[in-house]
Amino acid sequence: MNRRAIVSSALLLLAPLARPARGADPWTRVGPDSGFVLALAAAPSDPSTIYAGLGLGGAFRSLNGGATWSFAGSGLDLNDPVLALAVDAHRPGMLWSGTEQGIYRSENGGGLWTRERFGGATALVQNPATGVLYAGGLGRPILRSADGGLTWQPIVGSPHDVAGLAIDPVQPGTLYAATSTGLFRSPNQGVTWFPLTRGLPAAPINAVALDPRSRTLYAATASVAARQIVFRSDDGGQHWAPVDRGGLGFTTFLTVGPDRKGTVWAVSAGRLFRSLDRGRTWNSADAGIPRVAIHTLLPGSGTLLAGTGAGAFRSGDQGTSWSLSSRGMDAATVTGLALDPLRPLRLYAAASGVYRTTTGGGAWSLLPGA
Repeated sequence: MNRRAIVSSALLLLAPLARPARGADPWTRVGPDSGFVLALAAAPSDPSTIYAGLGLGGAFRSLNGGATWSFAGSGLDLNDPVLALAVDAHRPGMLWSGTEQGIYRSENGGGLWTRERFGGATALVQNPATGVLYAGGLGRPILRSADGGLTWQPIVGSPHDVAGLAIDPVQPGTLYAATSTGLFRSPNQGVTWFPLTRGLPAAPINAVALDPRSRTLYAATASVAARQIVFRSDDGGQHWAPVDRGGLGFTTFLTVGPDRKGTVWAVSAGRLFRSLDRGRTWNSADAGIPRVAIHTLLPGSGTLLAGTGAGAFRSGDQGTSWSLSSRGMDAATVTGLALDPLRPLRLYAAASGVYRTTTGGGAWSLLPGA
């Protein structure tokens, strides 16, 4: 049966369940709660305030560590993917988003966004000491804003095609940029940039992460020919060495866990991996997340939040188990709908995963392995 037939038959069978009064809106949203989560950011001054950027649907905000969400995307183009988020170091309601088409600014926790610059941004970071913002994107140099994101200026001589940015929290004038031509470092707030090549392959760098406790750096190369994917530097990027012993594929994201020294997280080939020994060995850490692409991870004190193609997932045991945590994130794109002919209240919805309800839409569950 084709998709149109499935949807049409489901709607016809559902029609007797609710007969709206004349003039009333005949449609009521029943779920499922989900979304294509590409970016996550927590407020440094209030870690329970978390923002999620979606591929479709704008942005959402959680005030309880990701347990529930509310829409926070007014002013964003809901068809323009949100690729990066940054929250002000001292004001949890001040934030910036980078999309494929522009850089946006919100002063009220995502209640209203204003586009301050055309041209996309794939990475955003803020110097916590000065408040200066940096934005990296494809096909152009790094941008700098000294007025809270109202205006942006390109940094002459900075690298192009930036996939990721990291800032040293101990020396916040030091920045690192992962680019299509390698890894770069600026020791002077982005004024000048130097390539880091000792020990790194001549290949694009997809991701860079810095451990704030030891100031150890990690970088993920995009070279498919390299047997080692993750490299580590213990001297501020001057020298690098491969540390992983295989097991990782094409790696697009790296971050460091705050709870245990030496813990590093990687998103590789769309799945989540964890290392407990500074990148030497890696193990799968996404039990409970369905077979959809994982895009990003937000580590917190005792809690992890993963952004996936089927919404946000949360773990309270350092990645041993995960559960869906997308309540209120009403941005699912439903591409198929089917009704059980023997149980009229049981429906199945396809939306980056298969969801099931046995209450006619009152509550949905994501089917594992679907």
